[in-house]
Amino acid sequence: MIYLVQPRFYPKSIQKQIQSHLQAKKQHLHLSHNDTIKIEPHNSYFIINDTRKKHWNGLNTAKQIRSKDPKGNLILISNDLDYTTFFRYHLSFLDIIDLNNPNQLAECIDYITS
Repeated sequence: MIYLVQPRFYPKSIQKQIQSHLQAKKQHLHLSHNDTIKIEPHNSYFIINDTRKKHWNGLNTAKQIRSKDPKGNLILISNDLDYTTFFRYHLSFLDIIDLNNPNQLAECIDYITS
């Protein structure tokens, strides 16, 4: 399964982009929020890390997911590309995508759906 994990009431632009790429591959996107995510092994997770949302920490969410799904694909979509911080979390992200320039989404989706 492929999940988009984001804060509640987050703008739908990323969701729409991911869904449009997945529809071409006949895959479905499951939208989830931190408190409603049902983690099963070997899934792919697009995790929003927007530092402007003070009540949401995408890195902590990724850490919780990684502890329950150690072999899942974590893709971080962030507006603050602080690679040193990402590395210190030891989460082994498959990809880190700039939230302000999400053109890499198509490449990442092609990789995880092939």
